[in-house]
Amino acid sequence: MLKSILAITLSSSLFICISTAAYAAVSPIPILINQCLQLTSPLAQRDFHQHDTNDDAGALLQSYTLEKALLGLFNIKDRLQYYRSFNVAPSHRESLLQCQLRLSDMMSETLNSVIVQKLAFSLKENKEAELQQLSIRINTLIKDRTSQKVKSQLYTAQANVKQGLRSQNLTLNFDSADCVLPNNKNQENGKDANFHLSIASYLIRQNDVHCQQLVWQAYQGRAKDKNSQALMRIANIKQEIAAQAGFADHSDFALSNQFLSSAQLVALFLNAETKAINTSPWEIGRELAAAVKSPVKQTTSSAFIQLLYSRANELGFTFEIVTEHIHRVWHNGRLLGDMYFNVGERTRAQRLRVPVQGFQFGQVQLNTKPLLTTYWDKHDLVSAMANALSQLSGTSHYYLVNTLGETNDTAQLGSHWLEYFLSEGVLEPKQPESREDKIVKYSTQLKVFRAKVALDFYRNRESKLYKNLTVEFTKSFGQPWDEPESHPYSFLAITDLGPLYYQDIWQEELALLIYQSTRGCPDQQSVFELLLINEDSLSLEQRLTTLLNQSIDPISLIKRIQDASNVEDKFSLSCTL
Repeated sequence: MLKSILAITLSSSLFICISTAAYAAVSPIPILINQCLQLTSPLAQRDFHQHDTNDDAGALLQSYTLEKALLGLFNIKDRLQYYRSFNVAPSHRESLLQCQLRLSDMMSETLNSVIVQKLAFSLKENKEAELQQLSIRINTLIKDRTSQKVKSQLYTAQANVKQGLRSQNLTLNFDSADCVLPNNKNQENGKDANFHLSIASYLIRQNDVHCQQLVWQAYQGRAKDKNSQALMRIANIKQEIAAQAGFADHSDFALSNQFLSSAQLVALFLNAETKAINTSPWEIGRELAAAVKSPVKQTTSSAFIQLLYSRANELGFTFEIVTEHIHRVWHNGRLLGDMYFNVGERTRAQRLRVPVQGFQFGQVQLNTKPLLTTYWDKHDLVSAMANALSQLSGTSHYYLVNTLGETNDTAQLGSHWLEYFLSEGVLEPKQPESREDKIVKYSTQLKVFRAKVALDFYRNRESKLYKNLTVEFTKSFGQPWDEPESHPYSFLAITDLGPLYYQDIWQEELALLIYQSTRGCPDQQSVFELLLINEDSLSLEQRLTTLLNQSIDPISLIKRIQDASNVEDKFSLSCTL
């Protein structure tokens, strides 16, 4: 064991030296690409076919063989995802794309194989709870697989939509000078000039609400003409896949394996989350500029991290400072892995390697700002730390169980709960009606509205749940957006998340309900272990039933979330364990 830990430390140190040098003379990317090209298909490995899955013992051996065969692919995939977040040389970018396609081909080939599908069926009936959990993940991937031809068509169409939305410039020809700012008017003849400011600058500098609305709505629809063909191609492809699977439309297909398993349940949740803030998107900039910031004490990221560590100690975490940039993470004496710290303009956690019991420890990189001066600086570091610790906390022997939830819309539940826990007593609270408070309320309502748009966009015309999206927009923002044809073209996530766009809001609210319901429990470590570690491989239903101690069907939970949001002190509920 000591030798293994030493080897990990040495390789980790090498990684840090390379990554902190950005992309210096010796780049790790060619090494990664070479590993990718030399990777053999899991199906080509001889011992993959040696075990019979007809009995529990054979299924267990086959599952370990599958894990060992796929782990190299998964590790390269994670490192590939990490490097794709950087600006890399065009030659490397093309090679990384080819590597991604190669890995996708291998995974599709594996999932399509008779032996893996037979294994998934066998694991479903296995008496071992962990193997049942693995079966859920494999079957989810099998259901979601598409041919490379179809994937290529979707990637191309999504890239076209992304390109159309990337344009931050907007040119408007005004019929009168009313909406042109004074310093933008043509000084020679007094006629109207084209609008050429950034959207944010214009909205803040423009005092006329009608002009603000005119320009904001035009900006949201800026990509409509350019993206309409690509977006409809995506919708048609997904509709065809849903029909082949026996579903009426893509929304029904995408939601069928989620916790909120129907469009009606998602709509029920979104309706419960719809709250009138009576501030339109075109007015929010000026309102935020006039609002007072929540007071926070300026501190360094290193000092703030120590506060987070102290809070995490209450859950059984301990932290070993190997170097300034390498922190080793333990939980109740069990090594979880390493966190690597770099300075960056944007605070975030990035997965490098997933912990898999019996195979490898975890690795996560955190980019942090040196100085934290605002509420959002601290909030982002709390969120990144919760993300990192949740990724390192997996105890399963299987990569898929440690990275995927039973459903997509509950996969980040533990991370959100951990964020609420770490925040309390460490992050200064948002003041009512402060700039931060207004931002959260506005962004939530924008997500709610977009989730309604995405949900109905992929439903058949006769089964749409929101007959008038202009009315839905008005319910949140107090004023109408009278161009419903522009709604689907205003945000990129409609192309990939689509009907699952609701999942972030849903998981945040469900995690908050769990935190409210268990906050009074003296043994918070037990809550953490049940929700994130889950050593007994309990189902999500079993864990929620224990944590919430009441009916956990979706309708009941939505009602409880709605009732809890109306409680003045959101952390006043007593322990339910």
